[in-house]
Amino acid sequence: MYNVMADLDVRYGCYFIRIDKDGDGIPELREIHTVGDDHVILSDNVAQYANFSVWCPDPEPHTVVGDTPADLVKDIQTIKTNMLRGSLDSLAQSIWPRTVFNETLVDADDVLNDEIGAVIRTRGDPASTVSQFVHQFVGQPVFDMLGVMEQLRQQRTGISDASKGLDPRALQSTTLPGVDAIISGAQERIELCARVLAETGLKPLFRGLLRECVNSPNQQRTIQLRGKWTTIDPSTFDPSMRISVNPTLGKGSDMTRLMVLQDIKQTQIAAMTQLGADNPLCGPVEFRNTLTDMLNIGNIRNTDRYFKQINQQTLDQISQQPKEPDPAMLIAQAELEKIRAKTAESISKSNFEDRKLRVDDDFRRDQLRVTGMLEAKKIEGQFAINVDEQQLERMNVANEMASLYNDTQSVQNDQMSVQNDAQQIENDRVAQQQEAQQQGATDAQGAQ
Repeated sequence: MYNVMADLDVRYGCYFIRIDKDGDGIPELREIHTVGDDHVILSDNVAQYANFSVWCPDPEPHTVVGDTPADLVKDIQTIKTNMLRGSLDSLAQSIWPRTVFNETLVDADDVLNDEIGAVIRTRGDPASTVSQFVHQFVGQPVFDMLGVMEQLRQQRTGISDASKGLDPRALQSTTLPGVDAIISGAQERIELCARVLAETGLKPLFRGLLRECVNSPNQQRTIQLRGKWTTIDPSTFDPSMRISVNPTLGKGSDMTRLMVLQDIKQTQIAAMTQLGADNPLCGPVEFRNTLTDMLNIGNIRNTDRYFKQINQQTLDQISQQPKEPDPAMLIAQAELEKIRAKTAESISKSNFEDRKLRVDDDFRRDQLRVTGMLEAKKIEGQFAINVDEQQLERMNVANEMASLYNDTQSVQNDQMSVQNDAQQIENDRVAQQQEAQQQGATDAQGAQ
């Protein structure tokens, strides 16, 4: 019968080729569509990019599609299958050996009857008329060879029972770092395949999907972005945005990751305790991220059930709350208040002494004036000599002013000493505060 549909099947091809068709010396990416076995060109247009992605876990040079992990062990699997099948056949022949009988002296139907306890009728000696062709089981060496092939498979793939935690004999006397090393070593091959798939396949795939979303008309849609429902327009996206992948393999066991997150948690608590919740190193958002990662290790995905979402309003409220004073700051402020009180007392005492000195100075000046006048009159009366009273008064006043100046300088020196002590205490307080901040930042960086 003539098949009409067979003649309707035609070859259709879509090719992306870089060629210099216009002769300007610069090859362009062109999208060419052909039909038929002779590759008749239907369209030949300039393309911005190739809208497909091809990848494989084990790429080969100069080949579009490389190998897979199965290609590494395909021959081993075939060998193990043949050996296991042969050993089972040998075991079956040893359990059910073939029967040899003399068909002239034995009823063939009785021999072919495989019922338990069935009777075999014979006309002669049963030992000479019916016998079994005994086959010896030879599958034991095959089991040893299967172990050799299993070791070869483990060497090629890097995956073993010990690495998966399924071999208690290999892990019963191994420490925790040793177990982590075994698991990390086994994950290297898996990580390599996952990294190749992510970098050479998924990244170009999602980059192409992003370009398609931007270049094709799309309606606005509302999605949940960073915990908030937001209306977006995919056509406004930047098609040249960078895409990063994270296979999250080869990082040790869950216990190791949990211990690292515990250290990060303690460092964040110390930083927020010393520097406040709005410090430049970490805040409530980063602390919640740490708790979320710890819950994810325990296979708990609904983190909102245990911790609330933190929005910008909550952060503003936290930043506006009054901060607890630093104990060192309180001590420094108390010492400063003591110095201020002592300084005020010294100044008041100095002013009192100054006023007292002035009153005493006026009193002594008047006393000297009266005393000088009396002595001058006494000298004039005894020796009949005129005494210049004004000159005598000036000499006494000059002596008293020199004494007063010395007392004033002493008081000023005491005031300068008190002010210097207060400034030194203030400098020590500022230095202690800066040293505490630097120590907190150093501890946080060391923990990271």
